[in-house]
Amino acid sequence: MAWNWHTHDLPQHFRTGAAQKYDYKPRTPRYLRRKRRKLGGTPPLTWSGLMRRMLQQFPRITKTQRHAVIRMTAPRYVRQVGSYRGGNHPPLGEEALRTTPQEARELSRVFRDTLIGELNNDRTRRRVKV
Repeated sequence: MAWNWHTHDLPQHFRTGAAQKYDYKPRTPRYLRRKRRKLGGTPPLTWSGLMRRMLQQFPRITKTQRHAVIRMTAPRYVRQVGSYRGGNHPPLGEEALRTTPQEARELSRVFRDTLIGELNNDRTRRRVKV
């Protein structure tokens, strides 16, 4: 389930239209003008592409009996919420992790299917000859 989110849902955050789909904090008109002038307009959560590259490579997924955790490396500025250099810095980390209700349903389906498959293929059961 964690791998499914990382490979299918996370990349959607870096595509055009993601700001509306995931309800990102509106960027200031000044920021959008500057981004359009310098970069010709790029998808949301992307200026240089550093955050996208770092989040999408080498996730460390650990699981226990109760949950799974994905640890991803991110640039330092992602964790700086609120006032950043006196400005109105959006919560980039929170925005990159958001899921839509449709994605949450899909993840639940993947979890259910994986669980059922694991239970049906349980190789830890002992077979006893009678």
